[in-house]
Amino acid sequence: MFDNFKVYKVTVGVPTISITDTGVSFNKQAIVKLGYANYIRILINKDQKQVAIVAINENDDDATIFCLKKDKPNSIRLNYRDLTKTLLALKSTNSEFQSFKVEGEFLDEHNALLFDFNHVLPIK
Repeated sequence: MFDNFKVYKVTVGVPTISITDTGVSFNKQAIVKLGYANYIRILINKDQKQVAIVAINENDDDATIFCLKKDKPNSIRLNYRDLTKTLLALKSTNSEFQSFKVEGEFLDEHNALLFDFNHVLPIK
């Protein structure tokens, strides 16, 4: 009867990615929406200033370790310096704050989060 239904992953708040000069963090809502994926693929569209995070399998091309812990973490931090610099560079030069976060949109059909860096928010 429910063959065409998919489980809706309920979270409080919205999924966000936070970028500081020391790393990149994903909040609990982002981790839940990605289904506590062990591995992700990071896609960057520099022209549109967008980043997509796609949940993938370990054997997929360009797999990046994401959530290998058996417990369910409240946040995940990636400390890849090149990734941090790349994401910091996506932020509008008109923005007055150095550290920022971006709210994400879950794309169920792609099991991915899409972050639009044209709309950054200060970290409070």
